Amino acid sequence: DYFTLTGIESEVTYTATTVRYLGTGSVVTLKYPGNITQNYTIIIFGDVNGDAVIDASSDAYVVQRYLDGELELSEAQLYAADLNRDGVVDSTDKERIREAAHSQATGGPRLNQADPAGPFIL
Repeated sequence: DYFTLTGIESEVTYTATTVRYLGTGSVVTLKYPGNITQNYTIIIFGDVNGDAVIDASSDAYVVQRYLDGELELSEAQLYAADLNRDGVVDSTDKERIREAAHSQATGGPRLNQADPAGPFIL
């Protein structure tokens, strides 16, 4: 398929981490005229397992396994897991994921993707 992005014709392809959604780690490739390509990796703060959803049972669990040394995370996963933006994935980030998942599941405010360390937003 061809789309016009900011006035430029380009072909868009993607590789999703899940079958249905573009979650953390999914790659979107833009192919421009002249055989120029640009890849973009999707990051959704809190979505550590790449399913495009923030949930405690999987994302916080993945972070706990990482903290226990049982699992390695990709660069995209590490970036998505570091919710307080201090450069380290730790138990503080895991708890923030749990809080975000609970708030989202109960219809409360959501994690601010522009500022994951800041207050939740409606």
